[in-house]
Amino acid sequence: MIARFSLGFLTVRDGSGGFLLARSGSGGPMVARYGRAAS
Repeated sequence: MIARFSLGFLTVRDGSGGFLLARSGSGGPMVARYGRAAS
């Protein structure tokens, strides 16, 4: 997996093409999960 910080975001990618995007905000930690279906 690849983890990196960019503009306050932590992005973690996995081999299946999905990724997790997490960001700390004033309202508390915010996490958005994105995924793609493998063709």
